[in-house]
Amino acid sequence: MLKAGLRNAIKGLAITLAVCSFAVTGSPLCEAEGQAVVEAKGQAAVQTVGNSQGAVLKTYAGENDASQNTIVFTKSSKKITAGRSFQFEAELMGDSSAKISWKVDKTKYAAIDENGLLKTQRAGTIRVSASADTANGAVAASVKVKIKPKKIIAIDAGHQARANGNTEPVGPGASTRKAKVAGGTTGVYTRVPEYKLTLAVAKKLETELKERGYKVVQIRKKNNVNISNKERAEIANENSDIYIRLHADAAGSSSVTGASALYPSARNRYVGSLSKKSKKLSDCVLSSMCKKAGTKSRGCIVRDDLTGTNWSKIPVTLIEMGFMTNKQEDIKMQDDDYQNSMVKGMANGIDKYFGYK
Repeated sequence: MLKAGLRNAIKGLAITLAVCSFAVTGSPLCEAEGQAVVEAKGQAAVQTVGNSQGAVLKTYAGENDASQNTIVFTKSSKKITAGRSFQFEAELMGDSSAKISWKVDKTKYAAIDENGLLKTQRAGTIRVSASADTANGAVAASVKVKIKPKKIIAIDAGHQARANGNTEPVGPGASTRKAKVAGGTTGVYTRVPEYKLTLAVAKKLETELKERGYKVVQIRKKNNVNISNKERAEIANENSDIYIRLHADAAGSSSVTGASALYPSARNRYVGSLSKKSKKLSDCVLSSMCKKAGTKSRGCIVRDDLTGTNWSKIPVTLIEMGFMTNKQEDIKMQDDDYQNSMVKGMANGIDKYFGYK
C-alpha cells in the first residue's frame, strides 16, 4: 500500500506539472516567483521565464517550436538616472530574419527609438520591451527599469494661512529668537496674500522639476498648516540636495520693483560653510528666472538673520520674486503665464547649478 500511495502521489504531481507547462486556453494557471508561467495565446503556448539580467521573457510559438524562438537581452540596465540615455541590445534566437521592435510602457517617463536607445526624462519605474514576429509566432521580452531622480529639491512656499507668533532660536544654539512664522505681505492691488502666491508658484515649480527628472520635497502642500521656519529647514535637511525658499517682497514705497535672492554670508556663525554654494545657487536661480520672465534683478543679497536659512544643512536660497507693494508687479505675479515663465527660469537655474545646462 505504501508503494501504491507513492506512485499515486508522483502521478498527481506529473499531471499538475503537465497542466502548468502545456496549457493552451484560459488565463495563467501557475504563477510562482522563479518558475516558468504558461498562458494561452490563441492556438499557441506562451511561456514566461526570467533570465540572468532580470528580464522577463515571453515566447509565443507553436507547441513544438516554443524553444526555438527566444529574445535575450545582451545589454540592459535596471537603474538609469533621469536625463540620461542607455543603449539596450537584444538578440533573437532561432530566427535571424525577424526584426526586433522596442517600446516602453510609460512614454511620459522615457522614450525608446527603433534601435533600442532609451532616453529617460522623469524619475519612476518603467518596463522596456523588445518583441519580434517570427515564422513560428510572436516573441517578446521585457525588463523593469528604475529611473532615478537627478537630484532631490526641497521647495518651501513661504508663510502660511495663519502666522505663529511663538518664538524659536534663529539658529542652532542661538539665544536670539524670532517668530516661528511671520504673516507675510499682501498684494496692494490684487489683495492676494503672499502665502497663496508662494504656494501657487511652488506647485508649478514642482511640476516643472519633475518633468526634468528631479524629485521634489514640497515642504507644505496647503495653506492651513502650522510649520515653523526651523521645522521647514529640518524637513529639507532630511534627504534633499538643495533648498529653495519662495517669497514675495514689500517696501514702504510703491515704486520699488525687482526680484532678489538672499543667501548666508561666509561669516554666518550657523551656516557660513554653506555660503559659497548658497551664493552660487542664488545667482543661478535668480539670473535665470529674471532672464526668462523679463524681471528686473536686484541681485544676490547677504542675510544672516533668517531662521529658515540658518537651520539649513544644505545649500539654500530665498527668492524674493517681486514686490507685492508695486501695482504692476503685484498684477504680474498673479498672471498664469508670468508665473510659468518664472518657474521655467528657476528650473533653468537649478539645471545650471547642477551642471545640466
